[in-house]
Amino acid sequence: MKDYIGQVIDLSGDSYLSPAWPQEERAISSITKIIVHHDASVRPHDYDSVARYRSEAAAHYQRLGPGLQYTWKIDNVGQIFRIRPDKQALYHSGDYNVNRTSVAICLDGYFHPEPNQVATREQYEALKQLLDWLCTKNPQFPADQNDVFAHREITPTACCGNTLFPFVVDYRNSNGNPTIPNVAFDWPSMQPATPAPKPADTPTPPSIAPKYKVYKDGKQIGAYTEEANAWNKYIAEAGQVITADGVDVTSVLTAKYVAPAPPDPVKPPTEDPADTTNPAGKPLPSDIDIENNGLLKKIIDLLNWIIDKIKGVFK
Repeated sequence: MKDYIGQVIDLSGDSYLSPAWPQEERAISSITKIIVHHDASVRPHDYDSVARYRSEAAAHYQRLGPGLQYTWKIDNVGQIFRIRPDKQALYHSGDYNVNRTSVAICLDGYFHPEPNQVATREQYEALKQLLDWLCTKNPQFPADQNDVFAHREITPTACCGNTLFPFVVDYRNSNGNPTIPNVAFDWPSMQPATPAPKPADTPTPPSIAPKYKVYKDGKQIGAYTEEANAWNKYIAEAGQVITADGVDVTSVLTAKYVAPAPPDPVKPPTEDPADTTNPAGKPLPSDIDIENNGLLKKIIDLLNWIIDKIKGVFK
């Protein structure tokens, strides 16, 4: 809601609206009522508020007394004007005793048949803020939310009009928490911009910094948190694997993931043909020697057999 009470315009120094002529004054502590009025004049969409109030003051000079006989005025855009000081007793309710113990708030517009105008959204919001401020922020006079009345509740009159009267009663009965009627703003362009609804928070995935980066030809071609994934990318692209700290671990991973080639088969030592000596220094028999020795033995055995046969003949 727009802040209306924080932008009050003080016209109490205007000598025509608030003349310094002798006027009955009262102690602020004697104010026990707040009376709400309408000015019973058709309110156009676009008008000069101060000129309107000076015109109304001219009529009051003729009928009621010097100056405009309202303490406060609220125009169609919710602008609040202070017209007279609180200490002045004004002629607004038709009851002398009430006049001496009340302040008067008047809204611009004719809220009764005909034309049966309706207060603008700005006026409703401004009226509530002004009533709240008077009833709760001014301990110097005892009027509170229970002491807010329409003019027609004091003397027989149509004021403050049929369309505004229910709000005044609701304010009093709800202890200052009335329902503001759902009516249109008179000047929507003068309202604060409505902030766009905040989008629902989207969960942010946890940030995981890669531990390994794969480069090829000086360009990064992959980033991985798992060592094995970095290795697979290296195998596919034949690049380099660098840690987040900038250390090249390509050779380390190669040693880890590539199985070493099996060693060549062990060949039996080749015999040195020149080495024909045994540890004792004796000649080692060759294959031919071994074969010849066997034949010699057979010949010797045969000769011995022949000799034995000859000996048997000559016995």
